[in-house]
Amino acid sequence: MHGATATSTACRRGAFGTTHARRLLDLIVIGPGGATLAQRLAPTGKQILMLERGNFLERAPDTRNPREVSIDNAHQANETWYDKGGMASHPDPHYFVGGNSKMYGAALFRLRECDFERLEHAEGISPEWPLKYDVFAPYRDQAAHQASTARFGTDPATSVLDLDGKAYEPDNLYVVDASYFPSIGAVNRTLTIIANALRVADRIAERLG
Repeated sequence: MHGATATSTACRRGAFGTTHARRLLDLIVIGPGGATLAQRLAPTGKQILMLERGNFLERAPDTRNPREVSIDNAHQANETWYDKGGMASHPDPHYFVGGNSKMYGAALFRLRECDFERLEHAEGISPEWPLKYDVFAPYRDQAAHQASTARFGTDPATSVLDLDGKAYEPDNLYVVDASYFPSIGAVNRTLTIIANALRVADRIAERLG
């Protein structure tokens, strides 16, 4: 089994069994963060399985109404999350095929060049990225949520992923959602997530051959 991306994607050939047949898979993509990754790798002819939580969002007037979506939050999951101290919070996930990207409002902002550097904010230091603005720029030209839970870097002691988005362990796991961010210096991060997914997809394609 090739692994997953949840956004994670894995890379070792194996078998996926069903009650009807067993299929060899090159990649398993889990969650909306891997959609760009899968789209980029589709022309390679690899066997890709996509898994998603929830059904397709209904095409209806209320699902395209800005007030319903952004103010009344009519389509968000009714969930309460708790931190390690027991404090409750109400996140805003949308459990549909495509995830929160379905509701993003058609605004994709670029991170600034300075957002990839060490920045001092009122509440603390936003750490420097191991890769800079120029690495992502060509992928964002092609592309034209919280983070840092699986940050990338050069040191396994302080990061979960290497610079190609691959986990140090296991060797066939890649992560391409916002969790790879080492820091966030700006509000909207979707375009940078898409750009990085395209970049990592190229690395995976090279590895698969």
